[in-house]
Amino acid sequence: MRWHRLVVWLLIAAVLALWPLYVGSPYLVGVSITVLIYIALALSFDLVVGRTGLLSFAHPGFFGIGAYTAALLGLHLGSPFPLRLGAAVVTAVLASIIIGVPSFRLSYHSFAMGTLGFAFIAQIIALNWIPVTRGPLCLPGVPPVDLRMGSWTWSATTLSENYYVVLILATITLWIVVRVAHSRIGRTLMAIRDDETLAKAVGVPVLRYKMLAFVTGAGVAGSLGSFFASYASAVCPTELGIAYSVNLIIILFLGGRGTLAGPILGAILFTGLPEFLRMAEAWRLVVYGLLIILASALVPEGIITWAFEMWQKRREGPQLGSAPLAN
Repeated sequence: MRWHRLVVWLLIAAVLALWPLYVGSPYLVGVSITVLIYIALALSFDLVVGRTGLLSFAHPGFFGIGAYTAALLGLHLGSPFPLRLGAAVVTAVLASIIIGVPSFRLSYHSFAMGTLGFAFIAQIIALNWIPVTRGPLCLPGVPPVDLRMGSWTWSATTLSENYYVVLILATITLWIVVRVAHSRIGRTLMAIRDDETLAKAVGVPVLRYKMLAFVTGAGVAGSLGSFFASYASAVCPTELGIAYSVNLIIILFLGGRGTLAGPILGAILFTGLPEFLRMAEAWRLVVYGLLIILASALVPEGIITWAFEMWQKRREGPQLGSAPLAN
């Protein structure tokens, strides 16, 4: 079984590595970059929503904070990308601590409203802090992803090069989430999600574990924001918009919460499918809407969760007592 899994992972890695060479089309490579960004964002978002059971609207705020931090360092100080990336992670983590400490003491709905307020405040600051963010005029001219070692420099100036950069970031995100999910931390988070009162009763430091998931997700979002700033070569206040939170919630709703494959499948369906159907523009939104309606009606727990339950039932076979007794 382990060899089978290794072969599958190697095949997936080979397909992802050769994807830009195979598709050839710059448009499809650009769509693939967007899909990978959403996959990484959804995986980190699921740490809070899927594994802790909380509804947070703060994720785009952390993404935008990371993007603005990296953009300002690149524009004004000419900092290399690794430094911009690290600074984006730090600022996003600090913001999550400032927001999380008071918010996690609130009830479920109050926490959601608190994070929603943070998202609105972050976007308002980006729109009105003109001397720093340039407001609705955005911050153009952000330097690309680059590496420097002495006299040697490298910059991601093509779509394929940016694809490989975000592929690395998405892979690191997946590794972090896998490590958390299969650790004592991940099991504790799921226990908190299933019954927070019981978790408190047995001595689990609930606030500490919630903060750990929240901060980890924020750090990942900040790192992706730093990449996006370089990839788009501009940062706008719309990057902090509440619409991104809605997108992430839909992604988890489609794929399934609290799983590894759910956010990945949801991001592909939500981001990739509508884009690949752009050739039929008149039907694109129709197909997209039908997909969400069917998912909510037929598999409200998510496609991956539903598929796993069906596979488990088939594997276990008919249960004792399921067939009627013969006369």
